[in-house]
Amino acid sequence: ISLGLVGSEMCIRDRYDMNTFRLKRNLDEAVYEQILSSIFEGKFHSGEQVQIERLCEQYEISRTPVIQALKRLATDGIVETSPTGKFFFPAADERRVRDMMEMRLFFEVGAANLICDIGEPAMDYRIAECEEECSRSQESGDSYRSSMADMKLHRMIVACARNSYMTELYNRVQNNCVTLNYLNLKGVAVVSQEAVDHHRMICDALRRLDRAALVSAITTHVRYVEEQIIRNIRENEQST
Repeated sequence: ISLGLVGSEMCIRDRYDMNTFRLKRNLDEAVYEQILSSIFEGKFHSGEQVQIERLCEQYEISRTPVIQALKRLATDGIVETSPTGKFFFPAADERRVRDMMEMRLFFEVGAANLICDIGEPAMDYRIAECEEECSRSQESGDSYRSSMADMKLHRMIVACARNSYMTELYNRVQNNCVTLNYLNLKGVAVVSQEAVDHHRMICDALRRLDRAALVSAITTHVRYVEEQIIRNIRENEQST
């Protein structure tokens, strides 16, 4: 199957070399990751309908892997479906964002308290690696890598609470949060330096199992992300 370049659009092969493709379990996953990457790179916008035929043409593939990838994205809370079966990137107003971020804060603070209740070292090397990767990618301006490292870091923290139901529900909320953030940006953006500093504060509190510092750092970070998304929404409304 050819995954070539159409016009000036980025194709999947730009993100992965052919050796990587041979190791992919299936094409659906490659399409899933490419759409997610395109969201991080500012190629889609809030409320936009997903043009399946355009994606098929861009990737030079049939509808089946595109639709399967979109179904998985819908399950993960990254795209939405209409009663007629069409796919859309989520639209947001300030109320929806604030409600969503309240839930994200609920899960992350809840996880922080559970971690401290467990009373065992919660800072494993993978969380530290995510924090370092996010910082490096932020410095180099790599939107995709910085965003993926950011997402993974928060998911690992919640997973440290050892509650599988919390982890599953949190992942969907976080997916929606990150998607709404990038869909409302006017161009490519990476995780900010302020967010990277928040990550360091969170990781330091995790190492020390300092409940107060951990809850404070998480709250500061989530509120910062909330205001960032709302600011982007307001700027988009003013420009239109």
